[in-house]
Amino acid sequence: QEIVARTHFLGQAKRGLVLFDADAPVTEGAEVRAEGQSIGTVVSSAPSDSGALLLAVLPLGRDDAVLTADGTTLRERPLSEGLSR
Repeated sequence: QEIVARTHFLGQAKRGLVLFDADAPVTEGAEVRAEGQSIGTVVSSAPSDSGALLLAVLPLGRDDAVLTADGTTLRERPLSEGLSR
C-alpha cells in the first residue's frame, strides 16, 4: 500500500525490485553495495544452478556501478515481462 500511495501522491516510485544472479548464496536482509555504499537490501534469495537468485529493492535511477552483497558480485537479470519497468 505504501508504494501505491507514494506513486499516487508523489507521481512516481523512487525504488524498484531488481532480479540478480550471484555465484554464492546471499542472505536475505543483506545490504546491496555500490562503490562501498549501501544502496539497497536483498529481500529474497533462493539457490540456483549458478549459485543464487536474489530480489533486491534498489533506487530506480542508479549508476552502472558494480554491485555486491555479502561480498559477492551481483549480475542483474531481466524480470519477467509482466514485472519489468
